[in-house]
Amino acid sequence: MKSKLLIIFLFFTTFFTGKECLSQPNLKLDPRNNWMIGVNVSEKGFGVNAGIFKQINYDYDFSAYLSISGVSDNREFEVYDIYGNPIVPDKENRIFLIATNIGAQRYLFKDEIEGGFMPLIIGGITPALVITTPYERGYFEAFKYAQVSYALGGYIGVGMEYLQSSNIALSFNARFLYLPVIGKDVNSLAGKPINNLGGFQLTFGLNFMK
Repeated sequence: MKSKLLIIFLFFTTFFTGKECLSQPNLKLDPRNNWMIGVNVSEKGFGVNAGIFKQINYDYDFSAYLSISGVSDNREFEVYDIYGNPIVPDKENRIFLIATNIGAQRYLFKDEIEGGFMPLIIGGITPALVITTPYERGYFEAFKYAQVSYALGGYIGVGMEYLQSSNIALSFNARFLYLPVIGKDVNSLAGKPINNLGGFQLTFGLNFMK
């Protein structure tokens, strides 16, 4: 536990220190993120996301984006019946995660690296809505019986942006998301609640500049 707290402390010490502090108004007229669309892949599922950015100063951007993804339990596995149809034993619910990620990103070595590459570190909070639908029902019919729960946590990570032009950049982030359930139990498999909907996540995006 002490080692985890030390890692978090070192991360945020790096995040909020540097040549420029958040309160400084020294803004450089270089291409900055305006909004983005992307996809995310994690150990628990696949999703899509979209977000907006607001420049804070030369090194920092505020970010807020919405992601929608499916969630599976790492304990799930598929078997096949005699007709070749896939079956997941003890599967009880489909899980959908609608998360709002609110945070900031800090660009690193902006004055030292040329060629359009911009490494960065990110961090923030993640409130989320969790929707479960019964697996025994048809995919769309099951939404009539949907149950709602909630989760709240945060994320830290590192990333890279590559400026393709003054209008478009490609982005890649690797982040760790901690997202414990705080409402009704969330089950994918019968009798096996998922306590943390987070984990390691990769995000690929197309950023539109201003």
